[in-house]
Amino acid sequence: MFLPPAILTVLSYFQPAFSKPTFNKAALLVVGTLLARGRRTVAMALR
Repeated sequence: MFLPPAILTVLSYFQPAFSKPTFNKAALLVVGTLLARGRRTVAMALR
């Protein structure tokens, strides 16, 4: 998954709180939430 350096900088503060696989999924959900239109639910973030 490619993420811009600015987003990686912000997300890197939270990386120690997660295992590597969980962090990758959490980062995907955060980016999906930022890009979601309308209601920001987990299902919408995954789309």
